[in-house]
Amino acid sequence: MKFQSIIFVVLLLNTSIFVKSQDMTYIKGGTISYNQNVLIKPNEIFAVISEKSDPILIENFNKYKANRGAANIFGFIGGFGIGWPIGGVIGGGKFNSGIFAGGVATLLIGLAFQNSSNKSLQKVVDLYNGNTPQKMSLKPFINNENKITSIGLK
Repeated sequence: MKFQSIIFVVLLLNTSIFVKSQDMTYIKGGTISYNQNVLIKPNEIFAVISEKSDPILIENFNKYKANRGAANIFGFIGGFGIGWPIGGVIGGGKFNSGIFAGGVATLLIGLAFQNSSNKSLQKVVDLYNGNTPQKMSLKPFINNENKITSIGLK
């Protein structure tokens, strides 16, 4: 009985070592969790995904990097455009609504780039894990079955 329990424990330990997951998970906000480590910098992410030589994976990663860079630039300029008039008011000056409006508009453009960057990063994670990224479309459809009509989006 002791011998069988020792064999069982050894086999259990061996299977738990080889079952180690190599999947990535996307964390909201543009970061990735891989092997219980959080990868934030693009260089860290690229080091992991370069193990698989998939050109589609690399293409989506390059889209992520490009959109992330654009989002950072527009976000910085927009933050400056918002902060300058507010700082002027705090310092006793006049509120410059034109610079403030330009800062808000630039910041909104930066948020659009950030959203696109996060979608590209999520595609990278899906492709790395072997899943096909889900395409979203807004094609309306009408389903008419058994005298029941339903309307929805595909």
